[in-house]
Amino acid sequence: PTGREVRVKWPNDVLVDGGKIAGILLESAVGDGGRVMHVVAGIGVNVGFAPRLPEMRYPGAALGGTVEAALEHLMNALAQRLAEWRRDGFAAVRASWLAKAGPLGAEVDVRLADGLVRGRFAGLDRQGALLLETAEGPRRIVSGELLGRAA
Repeated sequence: PTGREVRVKWPNDVLVDGGKIAGILLESAVGDGGRVMHVVAGIGVNVGFAPRLPEMRYPGAALGGTVEAALEHLMNALAQRLAEWRRDGFAAVRASWLAKAGPLGAEVDVRLADGLVRGRFAGLDRQGALLLETAEGPRRIVSGELLGRAA
C-alpha cells in the first residue's frame, strides 16, 4: 500500500499502519535424509473487511480495493520474490524482511509452547529463525509467537 507504513512481524504477520492485514502459514513435509518434500503456503489477506475482536493483539486492517486486484498484486510480488530467491538466495530475502521488521534491539516477549521468553530482537539467522538476546545469552527460536513487550 502506497504511503502507508508496512511492517512484518516474525514469523508470519504483515502489519499496515499498525494493523494486521495478512498472515502466512507454511506447512511442510520432510522426507528421508531431512529433505523437504513439499511446502504448502496459506496466505490470508484482509481485503474488504478486517476482523475486530477483543482478544486480538493487533487491530485488524483491510487492504481495500477488489479481491482480483489484491490477488494480481500478490501473485506479482510472489513471482518477484521467488525470482530474487533463485537469483540471490535467501540472504537477499532475509535483508528485505529485516528492512521491514521491528527495530533491532527492541525489547520483545516470545511465547513458546513451554512459556514466555524475554529479550531483545537481534534479527534472523540464515535459516529464518528468530535471534533473541536474553539475560541468559543469545537464543535461536524456530517456532513461537513474537509479542511486543507487555507493559
